[in-house]
Amino acid sequence: FVAYRLKIFREEGRNGVISFRRSLFYCVRVFFNAAIIFSLLQWLYMHYLDNGKLLMMVTNLYSSNEGKSTLAAIGVPYDQFIAALPEAFQPYSLASSTFVTAVMLGGLCSLFIAAIMSKKGKRQIS
Repeated sequence: FVAYRLKIFREEGRNGVISFRRSLFYCVRVFFNAAIIFSLLQWLYMHYLDNGKLLMMVTNLYSSNEGKSTLAAIGVPYDQFIAALPEAFQPYSLASSTFVTAVMLGGLCSLFIAAIMSKKGKRQIS
């Protein structure tokens, strides 16, 4: 989606020419805005609508025999994991970690998208 929007911006707004720096800034800005909107919506959902349902689902998942064996296989004590879950699923911590992850992945993707979609103008021979 971002590459498609960058292509439209390049062709219509920049007359077919866009530098790597400008396309990188465009992509980073799009990913940043999307991360803010998604994190805000996630916080609103977790704060007003979830009421602990997600925490209960994860707790039930890891309370099963398969979940306990998975935790044992990776070397995490079950009691310690269950005690850390409520803090990890607080609306603010979940939304902020999602925001940071989205911005970092968006920045990485922006490098590739900008490199592929940047287009220099043709040089005129005099």
